[in-house]
Amino acid sequence: SVITALGILVGLAVAATAIAAAAIFGPVFPYLVRWTWVTGALLGVVTLLGLLSIASVRGREVAAALAAVGLVAVGVLSTVAAADTGVPYADRQAGERTLSRQVLAALPDGRGPVLIDTTRALFAVPGLTLQIERQGIPVMVSPWQAVVYGDRRLPHRSHFRAVLEVAEGSDADLTPLGGRRIAEFHERNAAGHTVEHVAVFLVHPRCVAHVDLRDTNRGAARYHGAREGPVCLFVR
Repeated sequence: SVITALGILVGLAVAATAIAAAAIFGPVFPYLVRWTWVTGALLGVVTLLGLLSIASVRGREVAAALAAVGLVAVGVLSTVAAADTGVPYADRQAGERTLSRQVLAALPDGRGPVLIDTTRALFAVPGLTLQIERQGIPVMVSPWQAVVYGDRRLPHRSHFRAVLEVAEGSDADLTPLGGRRIAEFHERNAAGHTVEHVAVFLVHPRCVAHVDLRDTNRGAARYHGAREGPVCLFVR
């Protein structure tokens, strides 16, 4: 029968899902297994069809009525949830607005793209990139992450209008030697503990090597991607 054939197909899908999920390396983040909802939905449909095939006429009528009520309820709840979703990382919106406004006001005049160094930052960079580009200023990002920024933001120029370095957390307290702090957002909770601290620095365009004084050990320093140009020391 159709139900039997569908059951076999779903059974194979469940087995394939289990094998694929078992092959995940590292932490099982939600986005890695969210696709399994499709397999789960198909399994639920097959199960319900099987139960309906052996139910009485009265039972099928009751099931149909309950399904209609459930469908309406799910539709209403989904609509309400979608309307109240808001934006991703809503708690970071205030910081993004503050940083973007300060950075745009401090950018030097000129042409060419802005290069953003993301070595010491993660969450604040995408929003800052978007706000700068909304002003008609192209942005390139280094280290480049294709998944986050796409191919068009891969650095391929030797001249930039400005080079910005974004730092988060405790790194926001460290100013690159020769750099200038042009934007900062520092939020504390009621107990005075730091909730979010982000700073943006305008650095020399050729400053591509970094030595972090916190990582020095008897004169040995750790270099981050040093290739050419002057060395920028982080100082308090």
